Amino acid sequence: MYGTASSDDASSGSKIHQPEKAIEPENSSTKNIRSHPEDKRDGDEDGFGESSFSPETLYSLLVGEIAGHRGRLDVALNQYIKQAEVTRDPKVVARANRIARYMRAPKPTLDTALLWVEVEPNAIEAKQVAAQQLIIFGRYDEALEQIDTLLKLSADINLDGLIQSASRLDPQALGTLIISVSKLSQKHAKNAKLMLAHGLLLEINKRDSDALKIFKCIHKIQADYTPAYIAQARLLTKMGKRKSAKTLLAKAVKKHKQNIRLRLFYAQELIHDKELNKAEKQLSAAQALSPSDSKLLFTLGMIYLENDLTEQARPYFERLINIAQNTDNAHFYLAVIDEKAGRLEPALEHLRKVKPSKTFVNARIQIANILDQQNKSAEAAEAMASDREKFPQFSSIFFLAQSELLAQRERYEESYQLLEQALLVHKDHPQLLYSKAMIAEKMNKLDIMEKDLLRIIDSNPQNASALNALGYSLANRGERLDEALTYITRAYALAPDDPAIIDSMGWVLYRLNDLEKAVAHLRAAYKKMPDQEIAAHFGEVLWASGQKEEAKSVWQESLKKNPESEILKVVIKRFLP
Repeated sequence: MYGTASSDDASSGSKIHQPEKAIEPENSSTKNIRSHPEDKRDGDEDGFGESSFSPETLYSLLVGEIAGHRGRLDVALNQYIKQAEVTRDPKVVARANRIARYMRAPKPTLDTALLWVEVEPNAIEAKQVAAQQLIIFGRYDEALEQIDTLLKLSADINLDGLIQSASRLDPQALGTLIISVSKLSQKHAKNAKLMLAHGLLLEINKRDSDALKIFKCIHKIQADYTPAYIAQARLLTKMGKRKSAKTLLAKAVKKHKQNIRLRLFYAQELIHDKELNKAEKQLSAAQALSPSDSKLLFTLGMIYLENDLTEQARPYFERLINIAQNTDNAHFYLAVIDEKAGRLEPALEHLRKVKPSKTFVNARIQIANILDQQNKSAEAAEAMASDREKFPQFSSIFFLAQSELLAQRERYEESYQLLEQALLVHKDHPQLLYSKAMIAEKMNKLDIMEKDLLRIIDSNPQNASALNALGYSLANRGERLDEALTYITRAYALAPDDPAIIDSMGWVLYRLNDLEKAVAHLRAAYKKMPDQEIAAHFGEVLWASGQKEEAKSVWQESLKKNPESEILKVVIKRFLP
């Protein structure tokens, strides 16, 4: 099936509920590299103190500083890396590392962190960065050596990267990592954070009972360690023991009455089970512990909103506006509440008050969406055009959002023309090309679709979305099936967990008459995402392989959830006239 582009390729979309995906301004990386607080040391304003450098080094560092002031961080980083290697001066190495981190350049960050550890062995920051980067690069033994040293220094260490990386490991590598972490955890037997990491790794390895034992042990060494209670309750819920999870949380809250985080988590579990009165007591108690905490007010509002309790959420966002804290987010989510209730004018009023922030782009897009809902299409188009002019750093996002809005109204020709206009401004922009290809497919301009997708693939052979779309298009038409399989196989290698790509693999295998493998892939895709298109494909292949009763069951189950689905109605009518 056609998937959405990956997070690297996709537009931020026009959905109002996804502000975290809003893209920062393209020139955000040009901030002054000297503005980082960690660059300023007492009595060492320029960061280099009394260090004596050669004229060549001083000149190179000056070039780097000037480049940084002018927004050329690539030049600044190159100069600092070069001089870090030449001088091996801890302050120069540290500055090179911080610039690399600010630029989010993984390999330079790792290399400079390791050099920093080498030249300044007791620098806690250096070891923390080195450990985190080694984890990212899969060099776990080396990372654990750094963590071991940090723990000896009684330093805190963020192990989130270790857990995130572990989730992508194959079973053998994960098992090896667990053994290493277990040994380190025994060595630092009273470190709750390390024990928690050990338990989470066991959980990832599907050793739930062993993980549960670890979480329980943590309470004995650090009774107030909130993450252990939450991890244990979450795992109990996953194991189908919701009652035990809530009992655990109730006891933990009673024992640690001042712990806001525990109360919030417990409240969410209560809301999930529709125990709203009990949940509200916990949320009220949490607010009473910190009545003027704007972050807490926002969290409370979001807990209600995410559980579709919109009117209960409203007072928290209104309170933020009253105290002039986090007002952009507050206006944004009040707009969400008003729009859900059909109050479109108040929603627009809130959205127009959102200033540049994380929710700003989504707010501007949603203004156009609401205007379109009010049958003010011309006004919506004017709003998007105006925003492109006023905020050129978001121009490509606004083009994508407007084209999507037109496509939703099946105004494909207008959407196509808009994307062609956008590509004149943003030449070869992969997201715009992908969207144009998808619109071209709807208009049966298959030669243009293929041409655009190949342009994306030529510029980035690792673009799984484009590879999948091209392969699926060929497979769906029953054309050049070997070529289609090649494209989909490449996409599958890049994103093996993407249900859209798994579906495409099943579909092309079906076209190639490999029914057994096709059923296996489509079953996996449907399990991951019971989408109506996947259901249609899965049912058809089940039917073709003789599993007609299961095919009927899949179609009926999906049709119940999607009663207006044309794709399901068409396939059912074809096989069950």
